Amino acid sequence: MADVNKISFARLNNQNWQIWKFRMEMMLTREELWYVIEDEKPETVSKQWTRDDKKARATIGLFIDDNQFGLVKNANSAKKFWDNLREYHEKNTVTSRVSLLKKLCSLNLQEGSDLENHLMVLDDLFDRLMNAGLNCKNPFESQ
Repeated sequence: MADVNKISFARLNNQNWQIWKFRMEMMLTREELWYVIEDEKPETVSKQWTRDDKKARATIGLFIDDNQFGLVKNANSAKKFWDNLREYHEKNTVTSRVSLLKKLCSLNLQEGSDLENHLMVLDDLFDRLMNAGLNCKNPFESQ
């Protein structure tokens, strides 16, 4: 199991879902735990599956900020942890899409600012728009 103190990435908060989601999936994949989230729960639950589900829940729980606990505190599986967080952060409402579009349209690269960082912010906004149900093509993805 990964030593949480040796793995360094920001805990999930209300601004970093896209990046956090990718990193957490990679961590759980590395630890061979992603299957408890990705696959359906087996009809006959083995001791190994139960152990892996608890490890995945603990890992996710250790990498979220305090303000995210309300989203997962009543979840009884790692998949439910993940689904609750995804549903909250990937809101598929008109309001969330309008808000993201406003951010995208008002984003300007300031003189002397980091272009690479600016492009990463744009890429993140396009990803968030697609996750919110807006059918748009991300111009930063290759064909």
